[in-house]
Amino acid sequence: VGLCCVSPLLFGFSLSFTSPTQTTMQGDPHPDGSLPPPGLREFSKASEGWYASLFNVGAVIGAFSGSALSERLGRKKTLAFTALPHAVAWVGTALSHSGVMLTILRILNGWAVGMGSAVTPCYIG
Repeated sequence: VGLCCVSPLLFGFSLSFTSPTQTTMQGDPHPDGSLPPPGLREFSKASEGWYASLFNVGAVIGAFSGSALSERLGRKKTLAFTALPHAVAWVGTALSHSGVMLTILRILNGWAVGMGSAVTPCYIG
């Protein structure tokens, strides 16, 4: 059950990730004066909005697919499975240089969070 409680932690971390990165992803200097890394693909305001909001689309899809997977695989295996898309999304985000790829990985991250959010309460209860 303790390990299962990591899912809500990942939900909060994933959801709040975009807020502190907005200035960097738009190419603006950070409030502490540091500059964005060289070679950064900058997001426009519109792209940043899509990047932030598509996480929720992935979460909705994940909630429905998590429920279906939970019925087929069981709650414990489904929760263990959610670690895979989380890992792929975060490693991919760290290594990606493409705005489109970052957005796709953001949807994948939302999908994993949605699955965890649907299955965790059922597993604990």
